[in-house]
Amino acid sequence: MSGWFRTLKLGFSLDNDEYEVRLLDAELGSGLLVKQMRGREFVVAEFADTAGFVAAMDSFFLSELGLEPLEVIAERDGKGVDQRHGWNWLFGVMWISPDPKAVFGGDDTSHGKATRAMQMYLGLPWITTRAKLMEAQKRARIDTEQEARQAKQVSDAARTRLNELQKKREAIVAEADGRPSAGKLRADMAVATAEYASYADKLRRNVSVVEELEAEHRHAEAAVAAATRELNAFRENLAAGYVFRRLNPISCPSCDEVYTAEVRETRHGNHDCVVCGRTERLEPDSTAGVEERLVADVTSAKEGAGKLQKRLAEARRKSTGFEATRDAQARVLEQLEKQLDELRSAPDGRLELVKLDAQIEELTLMAGTERQAETTEADLLEAAIKATKTMYEEEQDTVLSKVSELAVTYAQAFGLTDLRGMRLKGNTHMELHMRGGKKNFGDSTPGERMRLKLAATLAMIQVAEQTGIGRHPGVLLIDSVGNNEVVKQDVAKMVVGLSSLSDSLPTVQIFVAGVKSDAILDHVPCGNVVENREDGYLW
Repeated sequence: MSGWFRTLKLGFSLDNDEYEVRLLDAELGSGLLVKQMRGREFVVAEFADTAGFVAAMDSFFLSELGLEPLEVIAERDGKGVDQRHGWNWLFGVMWISPDPKAVFGGDDTSHGKATRAMQMYLGLPWITTRAKLMEAQKRARIDTEQEARQAKQVSDAARTRLNELQKKREAIVAEADGRPSAGKLRADMAVATAEYASYADKLRRNVSVVEELEAEHRHAEAAVAAATRELNAFRENLAAGYVFRRLNPISCPSCDEVYTAEVRETRHGNHDCVVCGRTERLEPDSTAGVEERLVADVTSAKEGAGKLQKRLAEARRKSTGFEATRDAQARVLEQLEKQLDELRSAPDGRLELVKLDAQIEELTLMAGTERQAETTEADLLEAAIKATKTMYEEEQDTVLSKVSELAVTYAQAFGLTDLRGMRLKGNTHMELHMRGGKKNFGDSTPGERMRLKLAATLAMIQVAEQTGIGRHPGVLLIDSVGNNEVVKQDVAKMVVGLSSLSDSLPTVQIFVAGVKSDAILDHVPCGNVVENREDGYLW
């Protein structure tokens, strides 16, 4: 609102008394509520900010209309939190939105607000008393549950701690029973020391054997390499002579004398050398024995090296085993020494058991039978709630029956011609009997819900005035009357129906907000129309 106005003045009458709200600074929300009487002004309330304005209007309207705020208990994290709903909640009965979610009051239906508002505006007896009893019962239930939770938490904590102490006691007893004596630990240490020394000596001697075998193995590998080189050299020389003899030169490599075919043929036939003419010796080959000897030498060297390799591997395996056993005995010795030190420094287990038994006895009492939630107060309140309900329930059913009948007449006048009957229940739920069957308020279209809510509200005002106990202010604000109506005739029917209320409800004021439309202007006197400049919006 601060973006629209700087100052604002709103006058209204209530029970023939004239009042005026003056916002001196709309941005800050500061101003006055004054009452005009006998030509003078009396300040009813002053406010310096928006919070003060809300509090002043709340107090004023609740007092003047004889209404009471709704005090409820909201449960948050297992605790009861007091909540107060005043004029901002009750004002919802004056507002008809284009898409209402509830039959009566605003769209917030938590804590039974719609039902409480309907009963309060109808002026039914015992409503406030029953509401307070219900909240007191809720408070009692929340407090009882909270106490039960706290008691259970204490009991659970004690039981958890008790289990821990019992396990600790069992561990101490088991440790004492299974703990070895100092004499046994010393005897085991002596055995482990002897084993450690024995395997350390075996390891030391075996290391020397490994070193000797490694030296012998290196010599054997060198012998294998030498025999292999000698055999390879012999075979290479033998192959070179054979290759040379297989050559067939065509000239002398020294004087370039050319050998004719006849010379080569003659010398080959006589088994003579083509180059020098010497006769080739044809005695048996004497190299076969040399190669066999050399092959045998290589084989013998490899066999010797293989045997040494196996002996060396076995010696190394023994060294690894001796070392592992020695290290294992060293760890055994270390563990035995640690156990002996713990045994020397361990506290007296008997004293610890005495302390634990005392704590266990105390916690056993705390973790005993769980506390039962006390329901006596809640039962008494439940009985009082039922008693107050019986005091107004019959009257409420009678009033709502009249409201339902009258609301059908209004709704039909507003264009709901298919409506044949209606039943408004005590919880503000509305059951509709249409030409095609039954349906609920929530199943209707937004436009139908707006007209049904308007019809029910007007019927409620009229029935309450007939009984003389109604508390509705008699002002209704209908927003966007044509927003959800596709057919202009429906808007016209609604406006005609509203304009005809001057006879049955002469004291009710209805403000209709909507776009400029002939359906409205044809049935509303020009003096009752306020247009907002030329943009088509009007009141």
